[in-house]
Amino acid sequence: MAEATKSTVVRTVTEETFTLTLSADEFQYLMELLGRQTVYDGGGACGRIYDSMTEDLRTNEVTPEPNMAVKVGDRVRILEAPGAERFHGRVGTVLSVLGSHPTDLCTCSVTVEGCGTLIWATKVGPTTYTVDGTAYDLSAEYRDTSGDVWFFTGERNGAGVPLLSCRTDDDECTGWSLIRLHDFYDTLTRV
Repeated sequence: MAEATKSTVVRTVTEETFTLTLSADEFQYLMELLGRQTVYDGGGACGRIYDSMTEDLRTNEVTPEPNMAVKVGDRVRILEAPGAERFHGRVGTVLSVLGSHPTDLCTCSVTVEGCGTLIWATKVGPTTYTVDGTAYDLSAEYRDTSGDVWFFTGERNGAGVPLLSCRTDDDECTGWSLIRLHDFYDTLTRV
């Protein structure tokens, strides 16, 4: 049986939070219904609800990315590089490691692929992300079953899942989580 509760948080902006308790059958029905909707249906709400529902489910299904003990020669994705923000999300090779960071991410010098620029990165991460046993290369582009090409933005959602955008002028095709894209198209082919 479905049950809903509502709470309101008052700040500068009023924000409402809803909790919906569903049976397993009701949950499956809602997942299937939302999975068939396009991202812009409901002002983007369908995509946000679907992502929220799958984040918790996928926590145990997605192979967690290992903490990186970065060493010279590793291929990494640049997550933070003060003064070189335009390189965030790009891939490069570690040239030197200055020291360990509490999250096992290191401060290091990185040569950016494709341009050879040397930058200092305060945070780097892995270059792959695995969903349902499929490892996706975060530096590659992928074609969906409709023929559209998607690329990783270098950003992640609150659960740490990489975000992608489509190479179209359609604003509704930006910021999709890899899990949503994987579920929606089932087959993504590396370009």
